[in-house]
Amino acid sequence: MSEPYVLRNYLLYKLYSSYFPGKNMATMMRQFYRIVLDFFYIKFILSVRSMQGEIDQQVVMKTIASLSEKTMHNNTIDARMDAAIDKINGGDDLSCLLLIG
Repeated sequence: MSEPYVLRNYLLYKLYSSYFPGKNMATMMRQFYRIVLDFFYIKFILSVRSMQGEIDQQVVMKTIASLSEKTMHNNTIDARMDAAIDKINGGDDLSCLLLIG
């Protein structure tokens, strides 16, 4: 991708818009996990899309908008994602660091 700043800007937006880490320090690692997970999903989807053709800023923006529609505008997604994370990592929120690589 020729515009790597787009993903960086999205990550900064997620940090600021979620008021990370917020007032509840007890859930700070879970909040971080969710931010890393969103970033991982975007990078994964873009990787798959890159096998079909060139990735430009428009494709990145559409991908982010589509994911945001599913995650930010859904009342049950937080509870479902937390349940899935707990099932996968057994309470070890540091395991999200494996998704960054």
